[in-house]
Amino acid sequence: MTPLGKILKNTSALALAQILNPLVAIFLTMSLARLGGSAGLGVYTFAISLVALFEILACLGVREYVVREVARRPEDWSKYFFTTVLLGSGSALLLQCALMLFSHVMGYDAAMRSALFLAGFSLYPTVIYNASESIFAASQQMQYPSAVTIGENFVRALLSIACLRLGYEAQTLFIVFVLSRTLSGALLVTMLFRKMGRPAWQWDRSTAQKILRVAPTFALLAGAAALYWRLDLLFLSKFGGNTEVGIYNAAYRLMYIFYMIASSLMTSLYPLFSRSFTEAPEQFHLLGAKTMKYLLLAFFPIAVMTTMLAPQIVPLLYGEAFAASVQVLQLVIWVIIPLGIAGVFANTLLASNQQRKDLQVNLARLAIALVLFAVLVPRFGSLGAIAALLFSLLAGVFLQYQFLARQFSKTQLARYIGKPALASLAMAAVMLSCAELHFLIAAALGVCGYIAAIMLQNTFNGADRSFLAALRMHKGFEPCR
Repeated sequence: MTPLGKILKNTSALALAQILNPLVAIFLTMSLARLGGSAGLGVYTFAISLVALFEILACLGVREYVVREVARRPEDWSKYFFTTVLLGSGSALLLQCALMLFSHVMGYDAAMRSALFLAGFSLYPTVIYNASESIFAASQQMQYPSAVTIGENFVRALLSIACLRLGYEAQTLFIVFVLSRTLSGALLVTMLFRKMGRPAWQWDRSTAQKILRVAPTFALLAGAAALYWRLDLLFLSKFGGNTEVGIYNAAYRLMYIFYMIASSLMTSLYPLFSRSFTEAPEQFHLLGAKTMKYLLLAFFPIAVMTTMLAPQIVPLLYGEAFAASVQVLQLVIWVIIPLGIAGVFANTLLASNQQRKDLQVNLARLAIALVLFAVLVPRFGSLGAIAALLFSLLAGVFLQYQFLARQFSKTQLARYIGKPALASLAMAAVMLSCAELHFLIAAALGVCGYIAAIMLQNTFNGADRSFLAALRMHKGFEPCR
């Protein structure tokens, strides 16, 4: 399959999993609330969330490192797989003990301690699952992990609901959680061996040393990112209350769709970035530039159109009761612009072995966000949360650019931003002139106006056609040259 085909296939598979899994989780949460009560739901939600943080540490946070190295040297996949599983299993054992110690130090009741003890056994199959998923990601075959994780969530939801309906105790849910994770890990590793062949089960000291050397950096990266994307709800729940969280989340979920698409695309492209950095540097620079160009060409009109149609979109989806979410959506949708740029910059830094610089950016962005959320949310609520998110993302992009100024010139960035921005203004003018028409008709005419403006600016030119043709025609795992 050509690189373009792999990119589209992997992006679609990842996006589908990221859309379906939250829907299944919502269905399970609603069922647990009805069948297990608020106390049971609270124990389950907290225990699973806490274990999820320990899972990041158990896997040493080295997914991106393994993907990068295996993408460059596919023949070494078994070495990285075995070493990651072995080191991760030792880490899981230590962290399970730490989890139990933590539950005692915090003074949790017997039900919570029992829940954490049972859920902690999921750390071991999670290590195997993540090691297998990393190899699939490096070989651009993410349809297999996506299918397995969707199946895992469906099975877990159905078994959990069945156990509660049959009258089993709430602790049974954690046994179901561990069993479903064990099955998904076993299934994915079986698929891996069938696709890649059985690994050479040998301990490689050099590989282990490399992994342990980079593990703190990548683990901190994963932790900082996970905390950053939870700050909005943490501060809103503290200072705004449930109503404010609901108003914010209704709008945020619509923006999150495009976040998932961008995230899926960056995950799909990361192996290609990593391989081209060492084997085709000119292709590496071109890939980063073109990815940013196409993302901004897509995201600018989405942001403008969503801003203009929010008064129609929100009541249509949520009803008039969520009228306050209109303004929130009109602002939060603009997060996708710096988010797209940040994703390309992050891929570029990680693929070029600059993970420490990316960590510096993430920690600085997290610190800036903490200050902004603490200042703005108590005073402005949801709008303050959006402002904090936007300004911290822009600060992160600025810091990333300081490390990548040689690869992305200011003139190039201005062109990538300016052309779709001007075309989006033309689209907005067309939609305003058609305001009396049905909003879907106005949107369709606006898209036509955007395409016309893009063509008039010669934004999509012969170089773009040659680049995409090379991706379509090139065969195999190698990056196109």
